[in-house]
Amino acid sequence: VTNVAGIGEAKASSVPNPIWMTEDQMVEIANNAIDGDDGTSWPSDPGQFPCSIRDSFPSYYEINGIKIKWHPWNVGQDYRIETWQGDDSTGQWVIQKEVFGNDESEIIHTLPETVFTNKIKIFITKGVNS
Repeated sequence: VTNVAGIGEAKASSVPNPIWMTEDQMVEIANNAIDGDDGTSWPSDPGQFPCSIRDSFPSYYEINGIKIKWHPWNVGQDYRIETWQGDDSTGQWVIQKEVFGNDESEIIHTLPETVFTNKIKIFITKGVNS
C-alpha cells in the first residue's frame, strides 16, 4: 500500500469566488488538499453543500484507508468516501464508507477492504458551519 498524497491531481466541485478564477487556479486550489502539506488546504465555497473533492492518480494503487484533516472551524460532519472501480470510460463510483456526525478535525478511515483504484473522492453533505 502506497501513500498517494501529492501523487495525483485534484478536482473540487466548489471553490470560493470561482467567477474570478481560471480553470488552472481552481485546479491549483484543489491540489492544496492532496499535496501532503499541512500549511495548505482546499477551501470549498462556504455553506455550499453537497460538495466534493477527488484525487485522480496517474496509475492504479492499492488503497486501504484515507487520512482527512479538516479545518478545525469547518469540519465535515456528514460525508462519504468513494473509490472509482473500473476503467475511465465504463467505471463507476463505489461508496466505501459513510460518515455521519463527525466532529474530529483529523481522522483516519480504514476502508472495508483494500481497493485497487486510480481515483478517490470525498463527497460532503454537511459541515460544522453549514
